[in-house]
Amino acid sequence: MKRLTTRIWDMMVSVNLNGAYYVTRAVLPAMRERGAGHLIYISSVSGLFADVSGAAYQASKRGLLGLAHAIRVEEKEHGIRTCVICPGLVNTEILDRRAVKPSAETLARALRPEDVAETALVVARLPPRVCVPEMQVVPTYL
Repeated sequence: MKRLTTRIWDMMVSVNLNGAYYVTRAVLPAMRERGAGHLIYISSVSGLFADVSGAAYQASKRGLLGLAHAIRVEEKEHGIRTCVICPGLVNTEILDRRAVKPSAETLARALRPEDVAETALVVARLPPRVCVPEMQVVPTYL
């Protein structure tokens, strides 16, 4: 069991944090060359506040916040903006892997993936003079 948990933790950090890091590293040169770019990261309120989502998930999402904010500070002179969106509970299949699963009533009140996507589109449509470094999006009734 311990070995399986370690593998899941490694995968979670690899996907959530390392994936974002490597994609960022890949696209930054072209953005710098253009003198413009907008990186929108999806983190989680779990990266801001401890909850039942698990240590690896929370650490990877908190690391994503650090990555996004550092890139914004380092790259703003190149016209590159970042935004890290921190959704609250979103009704996705990842919730099936939680040790403590939300109730059906809680899931009915949770955000949906399309809510997070719409939030990213709102941020992406802002003019280049506007930067939203961080945004929390949470279910109204939770």
